[in-house]
Amino acid sequence: MRYEVHKLRGRSVWYPSALVVSCTIKRLHMHTYVYPFTIDSIDEEIFFRFQHFPEIISAMNKDDFKQKTSKEIYTFATESVLTALQARIHTKQSIPVVIPTEISIKADGYASLNVLQSMKLELYILYRDNCKNVSDFCKIIGLTETAARRLLDLQHKSIPAAIEAAISAFGSIIVPTWTVQSDARHRKPVPHYPTPQL
Repeated sequence: MRYEVHKLRGRSVWYPSALVVSCTIKRLHMHTYVYPFTIDSIDEEIFFRFQHFPEIISAMNKDDFKQKTSKEIYTFATESVLTALQARIHTKQSIPVVIPTEISIKADGYASLNVLQSMKLELYILYRDNCKNVSDFCKIIGLTETAARRLLDLQHKSIPAAIEAAISAFGSIIVPTWTVQSDARHRKPVPHYPTPQL
């Protein structure tokens, strides 16, 4: 598991970025951005299928798949999810939210978003629910269109404080929560990526 350090209320806090990341807006709604995927082998191709993203058509050659490490496979799956999410942001569509019981369903793996990406999705949901267009969004958060779009770009490494400020402009507060299996104050767990089976 990889951890990232961010400032929270003036102090450093460890955020797990490779586990289930949940965010609460106004302590009313909790969204979990981790998506199960299955792997199917058809002829010489390996297909990644996502229950929550039927539009994803993601595949690789079977020989290439066998040469990849487990971490590379999970990175490939996560990048596919990020591409699909960004397309939904661009077309102002809804974002799939996984309910806790779906996290335990049978799957070959799970693509999870890090804390920064999860915060951006929460901001996007506020934008989608409260703004007619990007111009309205810019007026509310007080930024130029370029800066505003960067806050909705899942691949752009925005400053967490900038996202929090944009969220607060909507009168909301984002509260990250997580489940940690070991005490992160003393040590960082070694990353572990189960090998998907065909």
